[in-house]
Amino acid sequence: MTHGQNQPVSHSVIHPKTGKFPKSERLCSRKDIEFLFEKGKSLHVYPLRCTYIIDYETSRGDRIMVIVSKRNHKGAVTRNLFKRRIREAYRRNRHLLTRENEQPKPSMTLAISYISKQKHSYVEIENAIQEIFQKLSDISAGSAR
Repeated sequence: MTHGQNQPVSHSVIHPKTGKFPKSERLCSRKDIEFLFEKGKSLHVYPLRCTYIIDYETSRGDRIMVIVSKRNHKGAVTRNLFKRRIREAYRRNRHLLTRENEQPKPSMTLAISYISKQKHSYVEIENAIQEIFQKLSDISAGSAR
């Protein structure tokens, strides 16, 4: 049996927009991060806080940054675990950020912070992300021009 020739694919098909978390969706610029925390608004859904800016002028897409405090979680392994859980919840639920008929699509810049000192499961984090995204979608639809 030869590998890669006419063999069925065993994994499910991943949509290109939802199956990845590309560099273009990561918030990396120091200037943009400072602007986000100076001018942005925030909302809380325990165990997360989301600081956000919704921009209707540019359509450069959504960008996200994940923060887990070293003060609350001393070990890097624990911080990285929560960052992975938050990024995965974002990746799986980012479709909730926009409504189907919304044109033009506003670009959102987000900083999602894990604010709890306790350890929470992926399901709890994903539920919080879904609630945050639903609120952001309602906000962007309500304040659209």
